[in-house]
Amino acid sequence: MCSGCLLLVHSKRTLSDIIRFLPLSSEAVLLDRNTANPILSISKDGNSVKQGVYQVLPDTPERFNSLPCVLATKGISSGKHYWEVQILDEQCEDCNPSIWIMGVAKKSVKRKGKVYTTSDEGIWVLQWINFYQGGLSVPFDVMSAKTKPNLLGLYLDYEAGSITFYNAGNGKHLYNITDTFGEQVFPIFCTTNSVELKM
Repeated sequence: MCSGCLLLVHSKRTLSDIIRFLPLSSEAVLLDRNTANPILSISKDGNSVKQGVYQVLPDTPERFNSLPCVLATKGISSGKHYWEVQILDEQCEDCNPSIWIMGVAKKSVKRKGKVYTTSDEGIWVLQWINFYQGGLSVPFDVMSAKTKPNLLGLYLDYEAGSITFYNAGNGKHLYNITDTFGEQVFPIFCTTNSVELKM
């Protein structure tokens, strides 16, 4: 197998199968406001993010200035981890298309300028682009407007280099990515327009 190739695996294991092997059903995740794009609004308790009014903030090396993203405060460099994110989308006919992106990013991920949400950039994610009468997922055909989750479960096995996405509302498997992380990774959350992501 070539170095750096991305292996996509569709596991038949349900969320309940995974949970049985974890010490906790869901880990607490706090958002690192020092990494947040200035267009994002982080709640006071650090548990939710949505698009807000652009803020004038120090353009520090750790802050995203192009992607509308924020990282978690706690990185992962070993073990198995599971967390859930509630997706609140106030969809409206006159709204611009809304996007959410979730998964993990390596510690050294590029924060400035044009950044692609791909494994080549050290970002392993599932994406949803929402339109008023439908939507599409990236990768394609993983979700539809009828099957996209309101509660997303993410299961990371660091040593296996695997991150698996579940519809935590019904326990169904959505997607799995297997790769070599190579360094510490952080949960990443990106959102635009009407979507609020709540831990």
